[in-house]
Amino acid sequence: MSEPIALLIVQQTLAKATPLLLAALGGLYCERTGVVNIALEGTMLVGALCAVIGAHSTGSPWMGVGMAALSGALIGVVMAAACVRLRGNQIVVGISLNILALGLTGLLLFHIFGRHGSSPCLPSPGWRCFLWDSPSFYYT
Repeated sequence: MSEPIALLIVQQTLAKATPLLLAALGGLYCERTGVVNIALEGTMLVGALCAVIGAHSTGSPWMGVGMAALSGALIGVVMAAACVRLRGNQIVVGISLNILALGLTGLLLFHIFGRHGSSPCLPSPGWRCFLWDSPSFYYT
């Protein structure tokens, strides 16, 4: 295997694994406190959608990051309220939040952008649409 291809594989692995590793780190902190947080995937979905909506509506990527953080905190508050206040089972509440997030993000994505599956690229200056699997992304 040639060196540029091996380097590309390592770069792709790190780029694609980072969100999953960050979610696993959040799950580890939840486990250390005694909470079984099954809703990590739903939290990531809602956070990604809110980041796109925030960045698209304001034109600022930092507002998108802030919206994602706030939505993740909101999902955590909903899970805590359902488990602690209402004495719900943590597994059942987590799975129901995942299902709710999956349906809600698809519905809102279609309602706001008129597309299924992915949001459009942001048209504001300074933003570029990348094809993440393209080698030109790493050599520009």
